[in-house]
Amino acid sequence: MSTGILFSVLAGIITIFYSLVSIRWILNKPVGNERMVEISSAIQDGASAYLGRQYKTISIVGLGIFLILVFLPGIGVMTAIGFLIGAVLSGIAGFVGMHINVRANVRTAEAASSGIDAALAVAFRGGAITGMFVLGLGLLGVAGFYAILFDLSGNVKDALKPLIGFAFGASLISIFARLGGGIFTKGADVGADLVGKVEKGIPEDDGSLSTFGIFKTGIHNSITDVKGVKVGHVTLNYGSSVRTGVTAIIPHKSDPFRMKTPTAIYIGNGYGKLAGYSQVEELGNSETPIILTNTLSVPTASQALIEYTLKSNKNVRSVNPLVGETNDGRLNDIQGFHVKKEHVLKAIEDASFTNTAEGNIGAGTGTVCFGFKGGIGTSSRVVPSSLGGYTVGVLVQTNFGGVLTINGENIGKKLDSYSFKKHNYERADGSCMIVIITDAPLGPRNLKRLAKRGMMGLAKTGGIASNGSGDYVIALSVANQNLININSELTLYKPTYLFNKNVSPLFLAAIEATEEAIINSLFAAKTMVGKNGFKVEELPKNKVLDYLF
Repeated sequence: MSTGILFSVLAGIITIFYSLVSIRWILNKPVGNERMVEISSAIQDGASAYLGRQYKTISIVGLGIFLILVFLPGIGVMTAIGFLIGAVLSGIAGFVGMHINVRANVRTAEAASSGIDAALAVAFRGGAITGMFVLGLGLLGVAGFYAILFDLSGNVKDALKPLIGFAFGASLISIFARLGGGIFTKGADVGADLVGKVEKGIPEDDGSLSTFGIFKTGIHNSITDVKGVKVGHVTLNYGSSVRTGVTAIIPHKSDPFRMKTPTAIYIGNGYGKLAGYSQVEELGNSETPIILTNTLSVPTASQALIEYTLKSNKNVRSVNPLVGETNDGRLNDIQGFHVKKEHVLKAIEDASFTNTAEGNIGAGTGTVCFGFKGGIGTSSRVVPSSLGGYTVGVLVQTNFGGVLTINGENIGKKLDSYSFKKHNYERADGSCMIVIITDAPLGPRNLKRLAKRGMMGLAKTGGIASNGSGDYVIALSVANQNLININSELTLYKPTYLFNKNVSPLFLAAIEATEEAIINSLFAAKTMVGKNGFKVEELPKNKVLDYLF
C-alpha cells in the first residue's frame, strides 16, 4: 500500500473517530424541560418515518441496479460490488447524520439558555458530524477499495474502473435520499417534517395567514404551547344529520380536583348555558377539565365530568363541572342527544400536548361563524422575556355572527356576506366560547381582567355579541406555585401574583391570540352539509387572501 493511500485511510479513520467523540459529546448535553423533550421526540418520530420509508424504497432500487451491473456485459462484478459499497457507506452517513441532527436541535435550544456561544458550539458540532462522516467514510471507501483492487489486478487502470461503480452507488443514494453533504441538513428538515407528518400523523402547520399583532406565537401556535395543557376531541360526523362533538381541555398535569386552578369567567353576553359559573365566580378556581360541546349536551358532559372526577376521588360529595357550549342545531340533529358520556371521557382520555387540530372537529363540528363554516380555532402568544416571557394560549369554539373583519379589513362587506344585510337577524345570533390559559402567575381578579380582553379579540374580528349570543371567556393561570392543593394542612395560602403594572403585555397577548384563534377556526373549517340538507359554505380563502394581500 502506497504512502498516499495509507495516509487517506488513516485520515478517514481519524475523521470517523472524531465524529464518534462528537456524537458522544452532544448526546451528553442536557435536553431541557419536558416540553422540549416532547417536541424533540415528535421530530425524531418524523425523522425515523422519513428514513424508514426512504431506505426501504432505495434498497429495492439499489438491489435491482446491483443485479443489473453484475450481469451486464462489460461492467464486471467488481464494479457492481463497488456500487454496493458506495451505496451502503452513503446510507450509513445519512443514518448517522439524521440520528444526530434531530437530537442536536433540542440540545442547541437548551444550550441557548446559557448564551449564544454555548448554543453555537452545539449547533456547529452537530452539523459538522454529518460532513465529517461523509468525508471519513468517503476516504475509507475510495482509498480502501482502491487498495484492494490494486492488489488484485496489479495495475492502476484495472483498479480505477470499479471505482466508477463506487461513485455511482454513493451518488445514487445521495440523490434519492438527499444525504450528500450540506444538502442533507435541509433534507432532514423538509423530509422529516413532511414525511413524518404523513407517516406519524404529526400535524402540519397552516401558514396561510401571517401572525396577528406584535408578539410571537408559540411553537405550535396553540393553547397547548402553555406547558402542561392538553386538548382532546371527539368528532361525531355521520349520517345525514349528526354534526357535533366534544372538545376537552385539561389545564395541567396534576389532578384538577386535588390541585385546583385559579380561574375567572367573564360573560360578554349571557345567552348561554355555561355550567359551573357560579362556583368559579365565588371561589376563584376550577376543579375539572373544561368541556365544550353543544347546547343540549351540557348535562351529559357535566355528568361525565363528575364521574371522571369521582373515579380518582372516592369520598368526594361535591364536584363543580365546567362545561361550555354553542348551539349547532342548524347543522346537527341537536335533539337527538348524540353526545354520550363515553364521548366526553374519550375526549379527555385522548387529550395530548401536541393536539393543534382546528376547524370541523370536536365541539366545532357543527358550528357556523359569520355565515360561514366555523369550528375550533387556537393560537398562542409568547411575551418577550423582558416582559416576563410568559405564554398565553387561546382555544375558541366559534358559532356567532357580525361583520367579518380580518386585520382591520372589512371582509364581510367585500364578500357581500354579513349580518343584517337583509334584516336577517338570525344570522347575527350564536355563541362563542373562549378559553384563555397562561403560565403567568395571576389571581382570579387579574384573570377576570384577562378574560375581558378575550372579548376585545372577538370584537376585532367583527363579532357583536348579539342578543341571542352566549359569549363566555374562561381564563386560567397554571403557574405551578399558585395551584391550590386541597390536601394541604397549611392554614394560609400564599400565592405569588404579578403586580397590576406588569399584566398589560398579557392583555395584549390575549387579544392577539383570541383574534387569530377565531380567524384560524374559519380558515381551517370546510364546507358542511347537515340536518335537512342545510349547507354551510367554508370561507372562500383565496378571495379573502386576495383582499388582504
